[in-house]
Amino acid sequence: MACSGNPLEQCGAGGRLNLYWSGIPPPPPPSTAPKIGNWSSLGCYKDNVAGLGRSLTVGMAVTNNSNEVCTAACFEAGYPLSGTEFTDECYCGNTIANGGVPAAASDCNMLCAGNTEEFCGGPNRLNVYNYTGTDLPLQNPGNGNSGSVFPVTSGLSGNFSYAGCYVDNAFGRILVFSQGGNPNNTIQSCVTTCASQNYIIAGTEFADECCTSLP
Repeated sequence: MACSGNPLEQCGAGGRLNLYWSGIPPPPPPSTAPKIGNWSSLGCYKDNVAGLGRSLTVGMAVTNNSNEVCTAACFEAGYPLSGTEFTDECYCGNTIANGGVPAAASDCNMLCAGNTEEFCGGPNRLNVYNYTGTDLPLQNPGNGNSGSVFPVTSGLSGNFSYAGCYVDNAFGRILVFSQGGNPNNTIQSCVTTCASQNYIIAGTEFADECCTSLP
C-alpha cells in the first residue's frame, strides 16, 4: 500500500509491516545467571506447595530486588540459600522446606523489580541460589522484635480488629491494592491508610507491604 504522505513509497498493507533496522542489535532477552559470585543457581522451585508454607522460610525486606540484592541480603544474614519470587520478594533459608520441589524453568518468568535483565521467580515460584563458599557469616536469629505484641488490638482506626492470617497469592492477590516498600509500615499505619480511603479490609505482608480491597 502506498504511504499516506508519499504515494511513491510503500507503507505495508493490512497485517503487514515494512520494517527498517538501524543496525544496532537488540538487547539480550532476560535470563537467570548460573552463578553470582559464590552463589550457584539451583533453578526454579515451587513455593507454598499445597499451602504448607514457604519453601525458604525467612523473608527479607529489600528494595530494588534482584538476584544479586537477595543473595547479598541472605549472605549478610548467614543463610546459604536465597530465593527471589514475584518480582520484588526475597527469601532465605538453611534448607528447602515445606515440600518445595523443582519447577519448570519457564515458571520463573517475572522480571526483577531492580533488574529487568533477569528473572525473579513468579507466582509461588522461586529462583533459588545456593552459597558454595566457606566464609558464610554466623546467623543472627534475633531481629529486635522479641517483645512484639500480636495480634495488635489497640490504636486501630474505627471498628477494625484482627481477623486472622490468610494465604496470599494462591491464585492471585487476595487484596488488589498494595503499597509496598514502606520502611515505617505498622499495623496501625496500614489500617489508618485503608480506613482513610474507605476500604473495609487492611492487610500487612512481608514486613513493609500494606494491602487493601473492598471499598
